[in-house]
Amino acid sequence: MQVATAITYTYFAFWYVFFPTRGLLEQYSLHDKSVQRRIPLLLAIHSAFLILIFVGETVWFSMKRHLPSHWFTEHGKRGGPLYVFVLIGSVTVVFFTEVLISRRILSRGLREGLGESRHLQH
Repeated sequence: MQVATAITYTYFAFWYVFFPTRGLLEQYSLHDKSVQRRIPLLLAIHSAFLILIFVGETVWFSMKRHLPSHWFTEHGKRGGPLYVFVLIGSVTVVFFTEVLISRRILSRGLREGLGESRHLQH
């Protein structure tokens, strides 16, 4: 489960950081030098978030046997068990936090890159 989460999480993190999506319209090209300079930082941030998810899932899965049975029963219109909603909700919050941090870093990098190129032209 954790390996599948890491692979899926990484795929979607890459997509949401570098490509335009609903509400996040800026696109960042891997060919841009200012983006390339930030790749090591983005990889470090992504690694930290993957570790956070891995530790969170490990703790969450170990808690499973200690939770009351109503966490695992389906609840009317919501459809799924509370246990699954908490897991998916937590990963989603972590995911969008990483995406927003990474996009802010890339955005600042592009602005700095534009400032450097204007400075070099004068």
